[in-house]
Amino acid sequence: MYGQSNGDILKEETPAVDVCDLRVRFRRRRRDSRYGKSDLIAVDDVSLRIGKGEILGLVGESGCGKTTLARAILGLVPFERGEVRLNGVDISRLSAGNLRKFRPYMQLVFQDPLGSLNPRMSVSQIVGGPMLVHGLTRPAEVFSAVQA
Repeated sequence: MYGQSNGDILKEETPAVDVCDLRVRFRRRRRDSRYGKSDLIAVDDVSLRIGKGEILGLVGESGCGKTTLARAILGLVPFERGEVRLNGVDISRLSAGNLRKFRPYMQLVFQDPLGSLNPRMSVSQIVGGPMLVHGLTRPAEVFSAVQA
C-alpha cells in the first residue's frame, strides 16, 4: 500500500502470495469424443494477491478450477504461463529440493471437513502432526508449539 504518513512514504510489503496471469493447461494425448481433441485449459489468466495475515476463500462451482489453481500455486501442478511468488520467491524457478524446503510453509484447506479433518484425532494431533513430519518441532514440544 502506498501512502504518506508524517511525510514518509510507506513502501508496499511483499505479499505472502502473488499470482500474475496464471494459466494451467492439460494436454490431451488422444482424441476424446466428448471434448474433441483440443487441450483443456483448466485455469486461465488468474491474478491475485494475498497479503501477510490475510485469508482468501475461493468459491466456485464444481470443476471450475479451484483445486487446480491452488495446486499450481503450491507447485504441485505445472503451469504453462504466469508467475507465482510466495513471500517474493518465484516458485517456478526453484529446484525440486528448494521447493521441498518451501512445502512446510504451504497448505491447502478444503471446505469438506470430513475430507480434511479426522474426527478420531484431536486438534493438537491434526495441527502438530505436520510440524513433526517437517521437523519444525520435537515430539516433547508439540503441545506447546500448537498452543502458540
